[in-house]
Amino acid sequence: MKIIYTLIIITCLYSLSSAQDNMRVFVGFNITNTDYHLQNNLTGSDSSGLRRENYLLPNCGFDLDFKLGKRLSTGIGFGVTVLGSRNYNTNFEDIENLQIDPDLRIGYLRFPFMLKYEIFNSLKIIGGYSLNYSFRKNQNFFAYEPGGQDLISIYNNVHH
Repeated sequence: MKIIYTLIIITCLYSLSSAQDNMRVFVGFNITNTDYHLQNNLTGSDSSGLRRENYLLPNCGFDLDFKLGKRLSTGIGFGVTVLGSRNYNTNFEDIENLQIDPDLRIGYLRFPFMLKYEIFNSLKIIGGYSLNYSFRKNQNFFAYEPGGQDLISIYNNVHH
């Protein structure tokens, strides 16, 4: 909740500024799901695929545009988005008195850098880079190394 309050304060501060040419505030939802890969090295079976349990999760933030020329502009932004899947972890259903959330939720802070070229009448080609930092996850991601006995974490907080 602190992140949403921080986002609102930052949005208000930027709206008082006159340096940007355009500011967009967005609030919405992601219909999100996960693709997973599960391979049993002993049997060679592969049960990879898309989970069928969609999840409706929040997405909000703002983008600022700065004119560089008549048709060329650049943009930066900040956003909070949550992604995941319902019924992601079903390994603990049979254990009594174990309270584990079976849904997957991962929260990201999004920092995009965009370059925009206007073709005509607000039709733009947009390209850029987005740095995403995961500030929250409710599941652990571990795997065994091939040929090893140690469990390793396969989760990375920073995504591009």
